[in-house]
Amino acid sequence: MSTFKKFGGLAYNEKNNIVSSQYGTHSNHIISNSIGDRNTRVITESHVDLSGNSLLRVDGLYFLDGSVQRTAGGGGTGGGGTGPSPSWSTGPQGPQGPQGPPGKDGTNISNMSDTNNNTVAGSQALFVNSVGRYNCAYGERSLMKNVGGYANSAYGYESMVNNTSGAYNTAVGSQALAFNIAGTRNTAIGAAADVTDAAINNSTAICAGARVNASNVIQLGNNSIEHVITTGIITGTAKNFTIDHPVQEKRNEFHLKHASVEAPRLDLIYRDSIQLSNGKAEVNIDAHFSMTEGTFSALCNSPSVFVSNETDWDPVKASIQGNILTILCKNSDSQAKVSFMVVAERKDRGVLESSITNEDGKFITETPKCTAL
Repeated sequence: MSTFKKFGGLAYNEKNNIVSSQYGTHSNHIISNSIGDRNTRVITESHVDLSGNSLLRVDGLYFLDGSVQRTAGGGGTGGGGTGPSPSWSTGPQGPQGPQGPPGKDGTNISNMSDTNNNTVAGSQALFVNSVGRYNCAYGERSLMKNVGGYANSAYGYESMVNNTSGAYNTAVGSQALAFNIAGTRNTAIGAAADVTDAAINNSTAICAGARVNASNVIQLGNNSIEHVITTGIITGTAKNFTIDHPVQEKRNEFHLKHASVEAPRLDLIYRDSIQLSNGKAEVNIDAHFSMTEGTFSALCNSPSVFVSNETDWDPVKASIQGNILTILCKNSDSQAKVSFMVVAERKDRGVLESSITNEDGKFITETPKCTAL
């Protein structure tokens, strides 16, 4: 074993040594500070075994061909250019993995129409269609069973799901018109808005859960709707009400219907009965019918009065001034019960500004067919 020489002369202490020849150790060689000096190199003629250990914070690997690798997996760079990239070998192909779960149907949005001019978007929409044409089905299972139905529009999950041959129907909402099979020209707007018979035609159901039960009918709202409000005019051939029959034994099988009273004037009716006192009675129309004072005079024009003695044959008559109805009996001692009816024409702004009245506020009874009803 040769001797040690001090590194760098006398200015360094004995911890900084270099080996002039060979240095051997039969155990671990532990350096408590560092090996070598800045901007120098350590030359070893043996392999460096780093089994189970790592090279940390490596700035670069310098190869004999002059190339330098400074990043993992990257090609080296030499003094005159880029060195060769490392070559990697591919191992043998591994065994095939298990099959994954089935995926959902995809839709090519650039080609949503078929040769029959149907437009489809949704899993199982128009699923079994064969000759049906001009249909639009948007939503899973919409128009799923359609075979020959045409010109239908279905929007929503299972909308028109059972339709097979019905045509010109429109369904908007989840399961709208789901019961329709062969019906035509039906419209259902709202979730589960539907017909109650598979062959109903030309009917409309509007509102979630609305059901129309006959052809040529419009059902506005479901059974929970209590008020229908509009600021416009409702026009039709006739107006009536339909209710469950008030007689208990007929209620489960019959409806009761009444038609409204029609007239060529926009009349209001106030009717009741009153007991005379000493042959006379006065009725404040506003107070008697629970209206604010002044309502009758502001609302009504040209009132007419009708009275009838319900007790005896004594004649009675009546007149109205403002909102006060006065009833008189020829028998000044009469205590009879008298029925009265006041009929008056509306004059409120809603009527006067409407298209159904003329410049004098009178109802227009005849209009050319080319004008709106």
